Amino acid sequence: KVAVLQRHKLALEAKVAALENAAARISETSDVIAETAEVLSAPAEKLIPAEAKPEILPVAEKTQGQTVAEKIAAEKPVVPPVEKPVIAPVQSAPPPAAPQKISVEYTVKSGDTLGKIARRYYGAATRYAPIMKANQLTERSVLRIGQKLIVPDVDPKRAGGR
Repeated sequence: KVAVLQRHKLALEAKVAALENAAARISETSDVIAETAEVLSAPAEKLIPAEAKPEILPVAEKTQGQTVAEKIAAEKPVVPPVEKPVIAPVQSAPPPAAPQKISVEYTVKSGDTLGKIARRYYGAATRYAPIMKANQLTERSVLRIGQKLIVPDVDPKRAGGR
């Protein structure tokens, strides 16, 4: 029973590590979104350094009774100012809930192979590696009738071995 519990503990520790990695990636993404929202909501004056702004000089030159500015205004239609879009504060959504997986204890029967057990619980005979890892088996391990195996990460719908 101690060995079984140790295998369960190893399987759970691997799941915790995977969840911690996912949480770190979500946190990093959330930080990038917050920084982007901050930049987008900042006034242009704060984003463009003063030395990069072009100097605007008043134009007093007359051209046929008009200043250059008046002539340009007459030639080009006046475009109304573009309203600055309102950006709502960014709220990070909780990560989508992953389907709960369970570990199943399986008793080896006559004719069983890791591939047959994997097909029964995962739907594919080629997915036997998690069973090997959870039970500390190698490619050369021999299964014995009556041997108890932990089958990790089983969809509860397949827990009955269908």
